[in-house]
Amino acid sequence: MTVQLDTRLEEELSWATRQSKVLDDKVRYLRTGGKVPTQEERLIECLTKEYNNVLTDLCTANGATSRKNDDKLFCVLTELMTENEELTQRIKIKKNEFALICDDIFKINKKVLVVRAKTLTDVQHMERVLRGQQNLRCLEYKLDIANKTYGSVITENNSIRQEIEHLLIERTSFNKLWFGYISNLQQGKLILMDMVEQATLAYNSRDECIIALTSLRNRATSDLRNNIEEMDSMQKQLDEQKLIEEFLAVKNQKRFLIGLEQKKMKKRRLANAEMLVKLLIYKKTLAEIKIFTQLDVEQDYKSFIDRYYAFEKRNMSLFLYINDLHKDIEDLLTMTLAHKINIDAQRELNKQQAKKQANTLKSLKIELASGKAEVRVFASSTTLHDFLGNNISINDYNVLLFYQILEDQVDNLILNVYLKQTKQVKTAKKQQERLIKDNLVPSKIHKVIDVVRISPCPLCVDKVMVKNVIDTVQFVNSKPKAEELLNKQLKLPEGLNTLHNVSACHLPKSRAIIQRRFY
Repeated sequence: MTVQLDTRLEEELSWATRQSKVLDDKVRYLRTGGKVPTQEERLIECLTKEYNNVLTDLCTANGATSRKNDDKLFCVLTELMTENEELTQRIKIKKNEFALICDDIFKINKKVLVVRAKTLTDVQHMERVLRGQQNLRCLEYKLDIANKTYGSVITENNSIRQEIEHLLIERTSFNKLWFGYISNLQQGKLILMDMVEQATLAYNSRDECIIALTSLRNRATSDLRNNIEEMDSMQKQLDEQKLIEEFLAVKNQKRFLIGLEQKKMKKRRLANAEMLVKLLIYKKTLAEIKIFTQLDVEQDYKSFIDRYYAFEKRNMSLFLYINDLHKDIEDLLTMTLAHKINIDAQRELNKQQAKKQANTLKSLKIELASGKAEVRVFASSTTLHDFLGNNISINDYNVLLFYQILEDQVDNLILNVYLKQTKQVKTAKKQQERLIKDNLVPSKIHKVIDVVRISPCPLCVDKVMVKNVIDTVQFVNSKPKAEELLNKQLKLPEGLNTLHNVSACHLPKSRAIIQRRFY
Protein backbone atom coordinates (compact mmCIF):
# COMPACT_ATOMS: atom_id res chain seq x y z
CA MET A 1 0.00 0.00 0.00
CA THR A 2 2.83 2.42 0.91
CA VAL A 3 4.55 1.80 -2.45
CA GLN A 4 1.37 2.64 -4.36
CA LEU A 5 0.90 5.81 -2.34
CA ASP A 6 4.50 6.86 -2.97
CA THR A 7 4.13 6.41 -6.71
CA ARG A 8 0.87 8.32 -6.77
CA LEU A 9 2.38 11.16 -4.77
CA GLU A 10 5.40 11.32 -7.10
CA GLU A 11 3.10 11.57 -10.12
CA GLU A 12 1.11 14.37 -8.48
CA LEU A 13 4.35 16.19 -7.62
CA SER A 14 5.62 16.01 -11.18
CA TRP A 15 2.29 17.28 -12.46
CA ALA A 16 2.29 20.16 -9.95
CA THR A 17 5.87 21.17 -10.85
CA ARG A 18 4.94 21.18 -14.51
CA GLN A 19 1.93 23.38 -13.82
CA SER A 20 3.99 25.72 -11.63
CA LYS A 21 6.49 26.15 -14.45
CA VAL A 22 3.69 27.04 -16.85
CA LEU A 23 2.27 29.52 -14.37
CA ASP A 24 5.69 31.09 -13.74
CA ASP A 25 6.08 31.62 -17.47
CA LYS A 26 2.71 33.31 -17.63
CA VAL A 27 3.54 35.53 -14.62
CA ARG A 28 6.71 36.63 -16.34
CA TYR A 29 4.70 37.37 -19.44
CA LEU A 30 2.23 39.47 -17.46
CA ARG A 31 4.94 41.35 -15.66
CA THR A 32 6.35 42.41 -18.97
CA GLY A 33 2.98 44.06 -19.86
CA GLY A 34 0.35 41.42 -20.53
CA LYS A 35 -2.96 40.84 -18.69
CA VAL A 36 -4.15 37.64 -16.91
CA PRO A 37 -7.73 36.53 -17.57
CA THR A 38 -10.03 35.76 -14.66
CA GLN A 39 -10.31 32.04 -15.50
CA GLU A 40 -6.60 31.58 -15.23
CA GLU A 41 -6.59 33.30 -11.83
CA ARG A 42 -9.22 30.87 -10.64
CA LEU A 43 -7.20 27.97 -11.95
CA ILE A 44 -4.14 29.22 -10.15
CA GLU A 45 -6.11 29.46 -6.88
CA CYS A 46 -7.48 25.94 -7.33
CA LEU A 47 -4.05 24.59 -8.10
CA THR A 48 -2.51 26.31 -5.07
CA LYS A 49 -5.23 24.76 -2.89
CA GLU A 50 -4.57 21.34 -4.33
CA TYR A 51 -0.88 21.84 -3.80
CA ASN A 52 -1.44 22.70 -0.16
CA ASN A 53 -3.71 19.69 0.28
CA VAL A 54 -1.10 17.41 -1.24
CA LEU A 55 1.52 18.78 1.12
CA THR A 56 -0.74 18.18 4.12
CA ASP A 57 -1.44 14.62 2.95
CA LEU A 58 2.27 14.00 2.63
CA CYS A 59 2.91 15.28 6.10
CA THR A 60 0.18 13.12 7.57
CA ALA A 61 1.40 10.09 5.65
CA ASN A 62 4.92 10.55 6.94
CA GLY A 63 3.69 10.94 10.52
CA ALA A 64 4.27 8.45 13.42
CA THR A 65 0.68 7.17 13.63
CA SER A 66 0.48 6.42 9.93
CA ARG A 67 3.82 4.60 10.09
CA LYS A 68 2.56 2.36 12.91
CA ASN A 69 -0.56 1.53 10.95
CA ASP A 70 1.58 0.76 7.92
CA ASP A 71 3.78 -1.61 9.96
CA LYS A 72 0.74 -3.44 11.28
CA LEU A 73 -0.70 -3.77 7.80
CA PHE A 74 2.69 -5.03 6.51
CA CYS A 75 2.77 -7.76 9.22
CA VAL A 76 -0.77 -8.81 8.40
CA LEU A 77 0.04 -8.91 4.69
CA THR A 78 3.14 -11.08 5.25
CA GLU A 79 1.11 -13.59 7.30
CA LEU A 80 -1.56 -13.68 4.64
CA MET A 81 1.08 -14.22 1.92
CA THR A 82 2.63 -17.19 3.78
CA GLU A 83 -0.82 -18.73 4.26
CA ASN A 84 -1.55 -18.19 0.56
CA GLU A 85 1.65 -20.00 -0.46
CA GLU A 86 0.88 -22.99 1.83
CA LEU A 87 -2.65 -23.22 0.50
CA THR A 88 -1.47 -23.04 -3.14
CA GLN A 89 0.99 -25.93 -2.52
CA ARG A 90 -1.79 -28.04 -0.99
CA ILE A 91 -4.04 -27.24 -3.97
CA LYS A 92 -1.27 -28.36 -6.41
CA ILE A 93 -0.82 -31.66 -4.53
CA LYS A 94 -4.57 -32.26 -4.59
CA LYS A 95 -4.71 -31.46 -8.32
CA ASN A 96 -1.90 -33.96 -9.05
CA GLU A 97 -3.69 -36.66 -7.08
CA PHE A 98 -6.91 -35.89 -8.95
CA ALA A 99 -5.11 -36.08 -12.32
CA LEU A 100 -3.64 -39.49 -11.42
CA ILE A 101 -7.07 -40.75 -10.43
CA CYS A 102 -8.53 -39.46 -13.74
CA ASP A 103 -5.79 -41.29 -15.70
CA ASP A 104 -6.53 -44.53 -13.89
CA ILE A 105 -10.24 -44.10 -14.62
CA PHE A 106 -9.50 -43.46 -18.35
CA LYS A 107 -7.29 -46.58 -18.58
CA ILE A 108 -9.92 -48.72 -16.92
CA ASN A 109 -12.57 -47.38 -19.33
CA LYS A 110 -10.31 -48.30 -22.26
CA LYS A 111 -9.81 -51.82 -20.96
CA VAL A 112 -13.55 -52.17 -20.51
CA LEU A 113 -14.16 -51.03 -24.10
CA VAL A 114 -11.55 -53.50 -25.39
CA VAL A 115 -13.13 -56.34 -23.47
CA ARG A 116 -16.56 -55.33 -24.78
CA ALA A 117 -15.20 -55.25 -28.34
CA LYS A 118 -13.67 -58.72 -27.94
CA THR A 119 -16.76 -60.37 -26.56
CA LEU A 120 -19.16 -61.03 -29.45
CA THR A 121 -22.88 -61.38 -29.26
CA ASP A 122 -24.91 -63.82 -31.40
CA VAL A 123 -26.17 -61.05 -33.63
CA GLN A 124 -22.63 -59.76 -34.20
CA HIS A 125 -21.47 -63.32 -34.95
CA MET A 126 -24.22 -63.75 -37.56
CA GLU A 127 -23.41 -60.39 -39.11
CA ARG A 128 -19.74 -61.35 -39.32
CA VAL A 129 -20.57 -64.68 -41.01
CA LEU A 130 -22.80 -62.93 -43.56
CA ARG A 131 -20.08 -60.38 -44.27
CA GLY A 132 -17.52 -63.19 -44.77
CA GLN A 133 -19.83 -64.93 -47.25
CA GLN A 134 -20.34 -61.68 -49.17
CA ASN A 135 -16.56 -61.10 -49.25
CA LEU A 136 -16.06 -64.65 -50.55
CA ARG A 137 -18.53 -64.08 -53.38
CA CYS A 138 -16.88 -60.77 -54.28
CA LEU A 139 -13.43 -62.37 -54.29
CA GLU A 140 -14.62 -65.29 -56.47
CA TYR A 141 -16.16 -62.80 -58.90
CA LYS A 142 -12.93 -60.80 -58.95
CA LEU A 143 -10.93 -64.01 -59.55
CA ASP A 144 -13.10 -64.87 -62.56
CA ILE A 145 -12.63 -61.37 -63.93
CA ALA A 146 -8.83 -61.61 -63.35
CA ASN A 147 -8.67 -64.98 -65.19
CA LYS A 148 -10.61 -63.55 -68.13
CA THR A 149 -8.43 -60.46 -68.26
CA TYR A 150 -5.29 -62.68 -68.05
CA GLY A 151 -6.49 -64.70 -71.07
CA SER A 152 -7.25 -61.54 -73.04
CA VAL A 153 -3.82 -60.10 -72.10
CA ILE A 154 -2.08 -63.31 -73.27
CA THR A 155 -3.91 -63.15 -76.63
CA GLU A 156 -2.97 -59.47 -76.96
CA ASN A 157 0.64 -60.36 -76.09
CA ASN A 158 0.73 -62.97 -78.85
CA SER A 159 -0.64 -60.50 -81.40
CA ILE A 160 1.77 -57.79 -80.20
CA ARG A 161 4.67 -60.27 -80.36
CA GLN A 162 3.80 -61.07 -83.98
CA GLU A 163 3.61 -57.34 -84.75
CA ILE A 164 7.01 -56.83 -83.06
CA GLU A 165 8.58 -59.61 -85.16
CA HIS A 166 7.09 -58.06 -88.31
CA LEU A 167 8.39 -54.62 -87.26
CA LEU A 168 11.86 -56.09 -86.57
CA ILE A 169 11.95 -57.53 -90.08
CA GLU A 170 10.89 -54.13 -91.46
CA ARG A 171 13.56 -52.49 -89.28
CA THR A 172 16.32 -54.73 -90.70
CA SER A 173 15.21 -53.92 -94.25
CA PHE A 174 15.03 -50.23 -93.35
CA ASN A 175 18.55 -50.39 -91.83
CA LYS A 176 19.88 -51.93 -95.04
CA LEU A 177 18.26 -49.16 -97.07
CA TRP A 178 19.50 -46.56 -94.55
CA PHE A 179 23.12 -47.74 -94.72
CA GLY A 180 22.87 -47.82 -98.51
CA TYR A 181 21.61 -44.23 -98.51
CA ILE A 182 24.44 -43.25 -96.12
CA SER A 183 27.04 -44.77 -98.47
CA ASN A 184 25.40 -42.96 -101.40
CA LEU A 185 25.46 -39.76 -99.34
CA GLN A 186 29.18 -40.18 -98.66
CA GLN A 187 29.84 -40.73 -102.36
CA GLY A 188 27.72 -37.67 -103.09
CA LYS A 189 29.75 -35.65 -100.60
CA LEU A 190 32.98 -36.70 -102.31
CA ILE A 191 31.50 -35.84 -105.70
CA LEU A 192 30.36 -32.48 -104.31
CA MET A 193 33.86 -31.81 -103.00
CA ASP A 194 35.34 -32.65 -106.41
CA MET A 195 32.77 -30.42 -108.10
CA VAL A 196 33.60 -27.58 -105.70
CA GLU A 197 37.30 -28.04 -106.49
CA GLN A 198 36.59 -28.05 -110.22
CA ALA A 199 34.40 -24.96 -109.84
CA THR A 200 37.12 -23.15 -107.89
CA LEU A 201 39.72 -24.11 -110.50
CA ALA A 202 37.37 -22.93 -113.24
CA TYR A 203 36.76 -19.69 -111.34
CA ASN A 204 40.51 -19.21 -110.91
CA SER A 205 41.13 -19.86 -114.61
CA ARG A 206 38.22 -17.57 -115.60
CA ASP A 207 40.38 -14.44 -115.75
CA GLU A 208 42.92 -16.16 -117.98
CA CYS A 209 40.12 -17.43 -120.24
CA ILE A 210 38.59 -13.92 -120.44
CA ILE A 211 41.96 -12.44 -121.42
CA ALA A 212 42.43 -15.20 -124.00
CA LEU A 213 38.88 -14.63 -125.32
CA THR A 214 39.43 -10.89 -125.68
CA SER A 215 42.72 -11.48 -127.48
CA LEU A 216 41.06 -14.09 -129.72
CA ARG A 217 38.17 -11.70 -130.47
CA ASN A 218 40.60 -8.97 -131.45
CA ARG A 219 42.55 -11.44 -133.53
CA ALA A 220 39.33 -12.72 -135.16
CA THR A 221 38.22 -9.17 -136.03
CA SER A 222 41.65 -8.41 -137.51
CA ASP A 223 41.62 -11.74 -139.42
CA LEU A 224 38.11 -10.97 -140.70
CA ARG A 225 39.24 -7.58 -141.96
CA ASN A 226 42.29 -9.13 -143.63
CA ASN A 227 40.13 -11.88 -145.18
CA ILE A 228 37.63 -9.33 -146.49
CA GLU A 229 40.47 -7.35 -148.06
CA GLU A 230 41.96 -10.55 -149.55
CA MET A 231 38.53 -11.60 -150.87
CA ASP A 232 38.10 -8.22 -152.49
CA SER A 233 41.53 -8.47 -154.12
CA MET A 234 40.86 -12.09 -155.22
CA GLN A 235 37.47 -11.10 -156.64
CA LYS A 236 39.16 -8.36 -158.63
CA GLN A 237 41.75 -10.86 -159.92
CA LEU A 238 38.94 -13.32 -160.85
CA ASP A 239 37.10 -10.66 -162.77
CA GLU A 240 40.29 -9.75 -164.60
CA GLN A 241 41.02 -13.44 -165.40
CA LYS A 242 37.48 -13.96 -166.73
CA LEU A 243 37.86 -10.99 -169.01
CA ILE A 244 41.24 -12.31 -170.20
CA GLU A 245 39.80 -15.84 -170.78
CA GLU A 246 36.88 -14.48 -172.77
CA PHE A 247 39.27 -12.38 -174.80
CA LEU A 248 41.59 -15.36 -175.42
CA ALA A 249 38.67 -17.69 -176.23
CA VAL A 250 37.52 -15.30 -178.90
CA LYS A 251 41.04 -14.59 -180.09
CA ASN A 252 42.51 -18.16 -180.05
CA GLN A 253 39.81 -19.99 -182.02
CA LYS A 254 41.48 -22.72 -184.09
CA ARG A 255 40.53 -25.19 -186.78
CA PHE A 256 40.02 -28.81 -185.63
CA LEU A 257 41.68 -31.34 -187.98
CA ILE A 258 40.29 -34.88 -188.64
CA GLY A 259 43.59 -36.60 -187.73
CA LEU A 260 43.70 -34.91 -184.40
CA GLU A 261 40.12 -35.96 -183.66
CA GLN A 262 40.93 -39.61 -184.44
CA LYS A 263 44.01 -39.52 -182.19
CA LYS A 264 41.91 -38.09 -179.35
CA MET A 265 39.28 -40.82 -179.86
CA LYS A 266 41.99 -43.53 -179.67
CA LYS A 267 43.33 -42.02 -176.44
CA ARG A 268 39.84 -41.99 -174.96
CA ARG A 269 39.26 -45.64 -175.93
CA LEU A 270 42.55 -46.68 -174.38
CA ALA A 271 41.69 -44.72 -171.22
CA ASN A 272 38.24 -46.40 -171.09
CA ALA A 273 39.87 -49.85 -171.49
CA GLU A 274 42.28 -49.09 -168.67
CA MET A 275 39.38 -47.86 -166.53
CA LEU A 276 37.46 -51.13 -167.22
CA VAL A 277 40.51 -53.18 -166.18
CA LYS A 278 40.84 -51.11 -163.01
CA LEU A 279 37.09 -51.56 -162.39
CA LEU A 280 37.44 -55.35 -162.59
CA ILE A 281 40.43 -55.26 -160.24
CA TYR A 282 38.48 -53.07 -157.80
CA LYS A 283 35.46 -55.41 -157.96
CA LYS A 284 37.71 -58.39 -157.19
CA THR A 285 39.22 -56.55 -154.26
CA LEU A 286 35.71 -55.60 -153.04
CA ALA A 287 34.65 -59.27 -153.21
CA GLU A 288 37.77 -60.29 -151.26
CA ILE A 289 37.07 -57.54 -148.71
CA LYS A 290 33.46 -58.82 -148.35
CA ILE A 291 34.73 -62.37 -147.77
CA PHE A 292 37.39 -61.16 -145.33
CA THR A 293 35.27 -58.69 -143.35
CA GLN A 294 31.91 -60.47 -143.85
CA LEU A 295 30.30 -57.06 -144.51
CA ASP A 296 28.29 -55.68 -147.39
CA VAL A 297 30.65 -52.85 -148.23
CA GLU A 298 28.29 -51.14 -150.68
CA GLN A 299 25.47 -50.86 -148.13
CA ASP A 300 27.24 -50.77 -144.73
CA TYR A 301 30.15 -48.66 -145.91
CA LYS A 302 30.41 -46.61 -142.67
CA SER A 303 31.34 -49.63 -140.49
CA PHE A 304 33.78 -50.73 -143.21
CA ILE A 305 35.38 -47.26 -143.19
CA ASP A 306 35.65 -47.34 -139.39
CA ARG A 307 37.24 -50.79 -139.45
CA TYR A 308 39.56 -49.80 -142.29
CA TYR A 309 40.52 -46.65 -140.35
CA ALA A 310 41.24 -48.73 -137.22
CA PHE A 311 43.37 -51.21 -139.20
CA GLU A 312 45.22 -48.38 -140.92
CA LYS A 313 45.81 -46.69 -137.59
CA ARG A 314 47.17 -49.92 -136.11
CA ASN A 315 49.34 -50.52 -139.18
CA MET A 316 50.63 -46.96 -139.03
CA SER A 317 51.45 -47.31 -135.32
CA LEU A 318 53.24 -50.61 -136.03
CA PHE A 319 55.04 -49.01 -138.97
CA LEU A 320 56.14 -46.08 -136.81
CA TYR A 321 57.15 -48.48 -134.03
CA ILE A 322 59.26 -50.51 -136.50
CA ASN A 323 60.83 -47.32 -137.85
CA ASP A 324 61.68 -46.26 -134.29
CA LEU A 325 63.16 -49.70 -133.64
CA HIS A 326 65.25 -49.45 -136.80
CA LYS A 327 66.47 -46.01 -135.71
CA ASP A 328 67.27 -47.33 -132.22
CA ILE A 329 69.14 -50.30 -133.75
CA GLU A 330 71.13 -47.95 -135.99
CA ASP A 331 71.93 -45.72 -133.00
CA LEU A 332 72.99 -48.77 -131.00
CA LEU A 333 75.18 -49.98 -133.85
CA THR A 334 76.86 -46.59 -134.09
CA MET A 335 77.28 -46.56 -130.30
CA THR A 336 78.77 -50.08 -130.32
CA LEU A 337 81.17 -49.13 -133.09
CA ALA A 338 82.22 -46.01 -131.19
CA HIS A 339 82.64 -48.08 -128.01
CA LYS A 340 84.70 -50.68 -129.90
CA ILE A 341 86.99 -47.95 -131.20
CA ASN A 342 87.27 -46.51 -127.67
CA ILE A 343 87.96 -49.98 -126.24
CA ASP A 344 90.72 -50.60 -128.75
CA ALA A 345 92.24 -47.21 -127.97
CA GLN A 346 91.96 -47.88 -124.22
CA ARG A 347 93.60 -51.31 -124.65
CA GLU A 348 96.56 -49.75 -126.44
CA LEU A 349 96.78 -47.09 -123.71
CA ASN A 350 96.57 -49.79 -121.04
CA LYS A 351 99.38 -51.74 -122.69
CA GLN A 352 101.54 -48.63 -122.81
CA GLN A 353 100.65 -47.77 -119.20
CA ALA A 354 101.39 -51.36 -118.13
CA LYS A 355 104.84 -51.11 -119.65
CA LYS A 356 105.41 -47.73 -117.93
CA GLN A 357 104.07 -49.09 -114.62
CA ALA A 358 106.38 -52.13 -114.87
CA ASN A 359 109.34 -49.82 -115.40
CA THR A 360 108.24 -47.51 -112.57
CA LEU A 361 107.63 -50.55 -110.31
CA LYS A 362 111.17 -51.73 -110.86
CA SER A 363 112.52 -48.27 -110.06
CA LEU A 364 110.22 -47.96 -107.02
CA LYS A 365 111.29 -51.40 -105.74
CA ILE A 366 114.91 -50.31 -105.99
CA GLU A 367 114.06 -47.04 -104.16
CA LEU A 368 112.05 -48.96 -101.56
CA ALA A 369 114.90 -51.34 -100.89
CA SER A 370 117.28 -48.41 -100.47
CA GLY A 371 114.71 -46.58 -98.28
CA LYS A 372 114.24 -49.66 -96.08
CA ALA A 373 117.96 -49.94 -95.68
CA GLU A 374 118.14 -46.26 -94.66
CA VAL A 375 115.21 -46.66 -92.24
CA ARG A 376 116.79 -49.71 -90.68
CA VAL A 377 119.93 -47.72 -90.26
CA PHE A 378 118.25 -44.64 -88.75
CA ALA A 379 115.23 -46.17 -86.90
CA SER A 380 114.01 -49.50 -85.63
CA SER A 381 110.44 -50.74 -85.17
CA THR A 382 111.24 -52.97 -82.22
CA THR A 383 108.89 -51.10 -79.85
CA LEU A 384 105.95 -51.49 -82.25
CA HIS A 385 106.82 -55.16 -82.81
CA ASP A 386 106.96 -55.66 -79.08
CA PHE A 387 103.59 -53.96 -78.74
CA LEU A 388 102.04 -56.12 -81.52
CA GLY A 389 103.59 -59.35 -80.27
CA ASN A 390 104.72 -62.26 -82.36
CA ASN A 391 102.05 -61.72 -85.05
CA ILE A 392 103.07 -58.61 -87.06
CA SER A 393 100.47 -59.15 -89.84
CA ILE A 394 97.19 -57.14 -89.88
CA ASN A 395 94.20 -58.87 -88.30
CA ASP A 396 90.86 -57.98 -86.66
CA TYR A 397 92.52 -57.12 -83.34
CA ASN A 398 95.32 -54.79 -84.47
CA VAL A 399 93.70 -53.17 -87.53
CA LEU A 400 92.63 -50.08 -85.54
CA LEU A 401 96.19 -49.58 -84.33
CA PHE A 402 97.51 -49.70 -87.91
CA TYR A 403 94.71 -47.36 -88.98
CA GLN A 404 95.63 -44.88 -86.24
CA ILE A 405 99.33 -44.98 -87.24
CA LEU A 406 98.42 -44.37 -90.90
CA GLU A 407 96.08 -41.54 -89.96
CA ASP A 408 98.76 -39.83 -87.88
CA GLN A 409 101.28 -40.16 -90.71
CA VAL A 410 98.81 -38.74 -93.28
CA ASP A 411 97.99 -35.82 -90.96
CA ASN A 412 101.68 -35.07 -90.52
CA LEU A 413 102.29 -35.19 -94.27
CA ILE A 414 99.34 -32.85 -94.99
CA LEU A 415 100.54 -30.41 -92.32
CA ASN A 416 104.08 -30.45 -93.72
CA VAL A 417 102.85 -29.87 -97.27
CA TYR A 418 100.59 -26.98 -96.19
CA LEU A 419 103.44 -25.43 -94.15
CA LYS A 420 105.80 -25.62 -97.16
CA GLN A 421 103.12 -24.05 -99.37
CA THR A 422 102.53 -21.14 -96.98
CA LYS A 423 106.27 -20.49 -96.48
CA GLN A 424 107.09 -20.80 -100.17
CA VAL A 425 109.03 -17.76 -101.44
CA LYS A 426 107.46 -15.96 -104.42
CA THR A 427 109.75 -16.00 -107.48
CA ALA A 428 109.55 -14.52 -110.99
CA LYS A 429 108.87 -17.97 -112.40
CA LYS A 430 105.38 -19.42 -112.61
CA GLN A 431 104.23 -20.57 -109.22
CA GLN A 432 103.63 -24.29 -108.80
CA GLU A 433 100.06 -25.50 -108.48
CA ARG A 434 98.96 -25.89 -104.89
CA LEU A 435 97.97 -29.29 -103.61
CA ILE A 436 95.95 -27.94 -100.68
CA LYS A 437 93.84 -24.93 -101.59
CA ASP A 438 93.14 -22.10 -99.14
CA ASN A 439 89.55 -21.58 -100.26
CA LEU A 440 88.47 -25.08 -99.30
CA VAL A 441 85.72 -24.44 -96.73
CA PRO A 442 83.26 -27.10 -95.61
CA SER A 443 79.80 -26.48 -97.04
CA LYS A 444 77.15 -25.10 -94.69
CA ILE A 445 74.86 -27.77 -93.29
CA HIS A 446 71.31 -26.47 -93.44
CA LYS A 447 68.67 -27.52 -90.97
CA VAL A 448 65.75 -29.61 -92.12
CA ILE A 449 63.33 -26.93 -90.85
CA ASP A 450 65.03 -24.34 -93.13
CA VAL A 451 64.83 -26.65 -96.16
CA VAL A 452 61.30 -28.05 -95.72
CA ARG A 453 58.28 -26.16 -94.36
CA ILE A 454 56.99 -28.90 -92.13
CA SER A 455 53.88 -27.03 -90.96
CA PRO A 456 50.99 -28.55 -92.99
CA CYS A 457 48.35 -26.35 -94.65
CA PRO A 458 45.29 -26.18 -92.31
CA LEU A 459 42.85 -25.86 -95.23
CA CYS A 460 44.11 -29.08 -96.88
CA VAL A 461 43.98 -30.89 -93.51
CA ASP A 462 40.35 -29.73 -93.04
CA LYS A 463 39.54 -30.97 -96.52
CA VAL A 464 41.00 -34.40 -95.74
CA MET A 465 39.01 -34.52 -92.49
CA VAL A 466 35.79 -33.59 -94.35
CA LYS A 467 36.47 -36.32 -96.95
CA ASN A 468 36.77 -38.91 -94.16
CA VAL A 469 33.37 -37.96 -92.64
CA ILE A 470 31.23 -40.91 -91.52
CA ASP A 471 27.56 -40.41 -90.58
CA THR A 472 27.93 -41.93 -87.13
CA VAL A 473 28.62 -40.60 -83.63
CA GLN A 474 32.16 -39.14 -83.60
CA PHE A 475 34.35 -38.32 -80.60
CA VAL A 476 36.91 -35.53 -80.26
CA ASN A 477 40.51 -36.80 -80.23
CA SER A 478 43.05 -35.63 -77.69
CA LYS A 479 46.12 -33.62 -78.78
CA PRO A 480 48.64 -36.56 -78.77
CA LYS A 481 46.14 -38.78 -80.61
CA ALA A 482 45.58 -36.05 -83.23
CA GLU A 483 49.37 -35.63 -83.68
CA GLU A 484 49.77 -39.39 -84.11
CA LEU A 485 47.02 -39.48 -86.78
CA LEU A 486 48.63 -36.50 -88.57
CA ASN A 487 52.02 -38.25 -88.63
CA LYS A 488 50.36 -41.33 -90.14
CA GLN A 489 48.71 -39.15 -92.80
CA LEU A 490 52.05 -37.51 -93.65
CA LYS A 491 53.72 -40.93 -94.09
CA LEU A 492 51.29 -41.71 -96.94
CA PRO A 493 52.53 -41.13 -100.56
CA GLU A 494 50.33 -38.00 -100.97
CA GLY A 495 51.04 -36.72 -97.45
CA LEU A 496 53.72 -34.22 -98.47
CA ASN A 497 51.30 -32.42 -100.81
CA THR A 498 49.90 -30.58 -97.77
CA LEU A 499 53.32 -29.11 -96.82
CA HIS A 500 52.78 -25.59 -98.13
CA ASN A 501 51.58 -22.15 -97.04
CA VAL A 502 47.97 -20.95 -97.23
CA SER A 503 48.99 -18.54 -100.02
CA ALA A 504 50.28 -21.50 -102.11
CA CYS A 505 47.07 -23.51 -101.56
CA HIS A 506 44.70 -24.07 -104.51
CA LEU A 507 41.48 -24.25 -102.46
CA PRO A 508 38.89 -21.39 -102.65
CA LYS A 509 39.22 -20.57 -98.94
CA SER A 510 42.88 -19.59 -99.45
CA ARG A 511 41.81 -17.05 -102.08
CA ALA A 512 39.29 -15.52 -99.64
CA ILE A 513 41.96 -15.33 -96.88
CA ILE A 514 44.46 -13.61 -99.22
CA GLN A 515 41.81 -11.09 -100.34
CA ARG A 516 40.99 -10.36 -96.69
CA ARG A 517 44.68 -9.70 -96.00
CA PHE A 518 45.06 -7.17 -98.82
CA TYR A 519 41.70 -5.43 -98.45
